[in-house]
Amino acid sequence: MLILGITTTLLMLYYAGYLWWSARHYSPVMKPRTDLRVAATLVNWEGVSVIVPARNEAENIGACVRDILAQQAVHSGFELIVVNDHSEDDTVRVATEAAAGDPRFRIIDLAEVQGVAYKKAAVAAGIRAAQGDFIVTTDADCRMGPYWLFGLTSRMNFNVGMVSGPVVLEGKRIFQQFQALEFMGLNAVGAAAIRAGRPTMCNGANLAYRKQVFEAVGGFSGIDHIASGDDELLMHKIARETDWKVAFALDRDAIVRTEALATWTAFKAQRRRWVSKSTQYKQASITATLVLSWLAMAGLPVLLVAAIWWPPAGIFLGVNLLLKMAGEFPILFRAAGFFDKLHLLRWFVPEQLAHIAYVLWVGLAGNVRSYTWKGREVK
Repeated sequence: MLILGITTTLLMLYYAGYLWWSARHYSPVMKPRTDLRVAATLVNWEGVSVIVPARNEAENIGACVRDILAQQAVHSGFELIVVNDHSEDDTVRVATEAAAGDPRFRIIDLAEVQGVAYKKAAVAAGIRAAQGDFIVTTDADCRMGPYWLFGLTSRMNFNVGMVSGPVVLEGKRIFQQFQALEFMGLNAVGAAAIRAGRPTMCNGANLAYRKQVFEAVGGFSGIDHIASGDDELLMHKIARETDWKVAFALDRDAIVRTEALATWTAFKAQRRRWVSKSTQYKQASITATLVLSWLAMAGLPVLLVAAIWWPPAGIFLGVNLLLKMAGEFPILFRAAGFFDKLHLLRWFVPEQLAHIAYVLWVGLAGNVRSYTWKGREVK
C-alpha cells in the first residue's frame, strides 16, 4: 500500500510540475496595437483568406460573417469563404444576407468527398478556392472583435508558418462557466507549450497558417480519416516535418469568443471528438504527458478506495488533491487575468471533483466509443 501512495504522489507531482512549467511560459505581453502594426509591415503580405466551415449554423453564422467583414487595420485585402457542409437549415441564406453583397464574401458548397473526414474536407475545399497566401480558420459560432484578424496574422513574421490564437468560452449557466474555466486552462497550457517551442495543442476556431506550408506537408493527407485534428494534427505535422515555426498570438485583440455548450449530451460529443485524435499523435512526449496526467487523476479514486483498508491512504489522497490544486491554480489565474475572467475562479474548488471525473471519463470514452456530431454518426 505504501508503494501505491508513493507512486500516485509521484504521478501527481509530475502533473503539477508540468503545469508549473506551463505557467512560467504563459506570460501575456500586452503590446500596444501600434507596435503590432510596425511588426506587420515586415510581412510579405499577399492577402488573407478566412475560411469558415458551416453545417446547420443558421443561428450563428450571421453574426460571425458580420464580425469578420468588419475587421480593421488589415494591411492587405482579405476574403471570407464560407464552406457550406451540407446544411439542412438556412445557413446559406443567413450567411449571404449577413454579407449584404460585400465583394470579399464567397460561399461554396462542399461536394461529397470519400475518405476525408467532415471538417477537414470543408477546410481543404476552402483552401483550394482561396486566393490569399495566408489561411485563417474559425468556426461559424464564433465572435471576434474588429482587430482580431490583424492581431492573429501580424504574428506571421519571418520564419513563422502557423499562428494559434486564444479562444474563450462564454455562458451564464454554472455548467457553461465550469467549461469556460477548464477550457481556459487548456488554452493556456497549449499557448505555453507553443511559446516554449514544443507545440502540443491549438484550436481550429482561431488558427492561421501559410498556404505554402499547408501544401508543403501535404495538407491533411495521412490524417484525413480522423474526424478531428484539422488543427492539432496539422500543427504537429508542420512542427515535425518543416523548419517553419509555430507561434501563439497572446494578445487580447486576437481573442475569439464562442458559447459554451448548454447540455451534457452536446458536451460529451464535443469532447469525444476532441480526444479522438489523441491516438494519432506521433510525438511520444505528448502521448506520455497525456497518459501520465490521466494516471495522476486515476490515482485519486484509487487512494479513496484504498483508505477503507489502509487509513494512511487518506493522507496521500489529501496531499495529492493539494498538489493538483497547487499545480492548476497559477496557470488558471494567469489565464483568467488575460481573458478578463477572474470571476470564474470562484468555481475553482467546487469544480475539482467534476474535473477529476471528467478527465477519467473523457480519457476512455474519447478513444473507444462512437458519437454523434452535427447529425452525423462518427466512429
